[in-house]
Amino acid sequence: MYCNSLESGTNFQVNAYNKALEGLNCDADSATYLLILDIDEYLTPRDFESNIKTLINKSPSVDVFSFLWYSDDFREDGAMAMANIPFRAEANIYRMNHVKSMAKISQNLISCYVHCFEHKNGYSPVYQFAGFEDTPSMKHGVFNGGHKLEPGFLRTLNPNQPESWFILHCIYRTKIEYLASLVRGQVSKMNKKNSDLLKRNRWGRKPCPAFPFEAILFGVSRNKLKQHRNNYASFIKSASLRLELLRARRFVINLSKILEQMVQQDPTVKNNYFMCFQGTKYSSANIPLTEEQIMNNAGTVTFDDVHFFEERPDVLDVYNLNDPFQSVSYAYEMNKFYGADHERLQQFSQSEFGYWHTKYFCKRYEKKGQGGDYWKRSYFL
Repeated sequence: MYCNSLESGTNFQVNAYNKALEGLNCDADSATYLLILDIDEYLTPRDFESNIKTLINKSPSVDVFSFLWYSDDFREDGAMAMANIPFRAEANIYRMNHVKSMAKISQNLISCYVHCFEHKNGYSPVYQFAGFEDTPSMKHGVFNGGHKLEPGFLRTLNPNQPESWFILHCIYRTKIEYLASLVRGQVSKMNKKNSDLLKRNRWGRKPCPAFPFEAILFGVSRNKLKQHRNNYASFIKSASLRLELLRARRFVINLSKILEQMVQQDPTVKNNYFMCFQGTKYSSANIPLTEEQIMNNAGTVTFDDVHFFEERPDVLDVYNLNDPFQSVSYAYEMNKFYGADHERLQQFSQSEFGYWHTKYFCKRYEKKGQGGDYWKRSYFL
């Protein structure tokens, strides 16, 4: 399936989920619910003892249960062993806006996505955001696009504790695991539709720029934590997985060495993937400003932004879109150009963005022959 996914340019993860769903639909005596989780995601009850069947039995009419993502702490390192369980007596977690879901197996359920499900046309599935078990059928005003929660609804959640059920998404873990995880993007080189060398949907060992929530202290009692660890150790032993864990740790170390070699052989990798390297040993240092950049920073350049945006409304759309990942990426490059220290694109003016855009992508502009020379020349007062 993996090779077929690469050849067809389709998402292996989605294909694997749908293969599982296909098997469940063919077996009348199989599971009644399908929960889609990745290897770095942990479905977690807040009390650390509830059974998922309790949630299901309390709301039997619900078709889709959704659980909010929480990330582990980007500031922690060395507090847990590599490839070990992530739970501790006390740890900071961070609320995010994505959910992962669990769906009831039925003839109305037709396919899976990474975060959510698709049902037959004409069927209106009943949704429930876990943590609001007394109010099923929540959809309007809560979910945005099927796998995100609306900002207004997020702000109504308790800022001091997670919901009764949530997903702990271990994005950061130890430094070596985080860096090794970036190399997984290298496999995509075999997929013509995604040629990224490293994973781009990471923002370094820093808070996710799209979800600016404060840390929430999540604790597990020592007795429950001890029992959990004992159960985990028993499972590893009964399933004969100890050797596999050792191999997994060795694999992670080897990936980190591959990354080290990539950076040494091509130093531009640090700049091309600057965002995912933030807070790591590969963080790029600022490049000294050129004389022109210093003059730009001093405000000595005028730019016909009115004329420019009339000709290029698509560039203005990029500025107004306020996409969190693009915003941080553009801000990084513009900070080097203007000698500024902004965190987001929108902290620059539209004029500053337009002028920088014509300089940064000047070869593209010249190749396409777009518009007049107002974006090809600097006009000094």
